Amino acid sequence: MAVGKKIIPQAVDRNYFKRQIRAVYHPVSSRLHGFDIVVRLRCTYPKSVARQAREELAGLLTAVERCRES
Repeated sequence: MAVGKKIIPQAVDRNYFKRQIRAVYHPVSSRLHGFDIVVRLRCTYPKSVARQAREELAGLLTAVERCRES
């Protein structure tokens, strides 16, 4: 997980985004063992769309899980 200072300068905000990523990843982490998954935040987004971002990340992790099953 990479949330750089150039993208989000305030530590409290970087930690918020990291918590959001972990909240999505942890429930599926046991099913994704054997994969190295890198989540890199390329730009900031307002906290008001955090739910939408979590859903998008969950969809991406589900797609990875389906690839693993194939």
